[in-house]
Amino acid sequence: MLSFKGTHFPKDVILYAVFFYVRYGVSYRDLEEIMEERGVEVDHATLNRWVIRYSPAIAVKAKSQKRETNKSWRMDETYIKVKGQWTYLYRAVDSHGDTLDFMLSERRDEEAATAFFKQTINNNGFPDKVVMDKSGANYAGLANINLLLILAGFATMIDILQVKYLNNIIEQDHRFIKKITKPMMGFKAFHSAQATIDGIETAHMMVLSHKSPFPTLSAIIILNFNKRWSPCSASKALTFQKMSFFMLFSFMSGMAFRIATLKRLWKKEVLKWIMLRSIVGLSVILLPLL
Repeated sequence: MLSFKGTHFPKDVILYAVFFYVRYGVSYRDLEEIMEERGVEVDHATLNRWVIRYSPAIAVKAKSQKRETNKSWRMDETYIKVKGQWTYLYRAVDSHGDTLDFMLSERRDEEAATAFFKQTINNNGFPDKVVMDKSGANYAGLANINLLLILAGFATMIDILQVKYLNNIIEQDHRFIKKITKPMMGFKAFHSAQATIDGIETAHMMVLSHKSPFPTLSAIIILNFNKRWSPCSASKALTFQKMSFFMLFSFMSGMAFRIATLKRLWKKEVLKWIMLRSIVGLSVILLPLL
């Protein structure tokens, strides 16, 4: 449950800042400047607290509302640096590339792989098959799940395929994680890395499914000026008159560009030829009706 009780900023501003950070490769100081350009003065440390606080809650809500995936899974892990040490991000997608689940772990072993498969199955149900690389730990983790199925009396087990080229979908899907985390220059604590990764994966999942509970960029940039903000942000917000002037200036600039383009086309005889052809076409259509 997302709760914004006690916050000094509107909900839309907080969600916009969190979404911008986990979706695009920016630092907290860059995001501070971006928010200031939109009329909101907020410190980079506050932005960090927002991401750590709200990203896990948004991830839980998004997982409960994501669309149904198929039963053919691709599983792999990638590396994330935390406190100068490499940690392991376990990820799984289906054969269409839709995100199934993810888990950040300090270790890469059988125990971590088993925990990831349990988490993914609890959230998505049992798959028919899982494709993975030649990792012995991942194979042992899924073999443990099959053993539990046998002990529980199930007649079927999960097929395990260790075929490298079939795992290209998730291998390519790792790139967006690297693209977002590279400007962050590593994480200082495991819990903050886990919260930020939750947000990055959730934003990526929402973009792929084209269903996002985050407010749109246009809805946030053109702020609701009739709503009363807290004193720390209201005094710095853009006024409606300035925004109206900006929109009018953009409209007039666009019209001037179109007029200039039409003049150039007229001089080059292109527009004249188009108009003549249109008149001839209309004549052919209308003459039989007279």
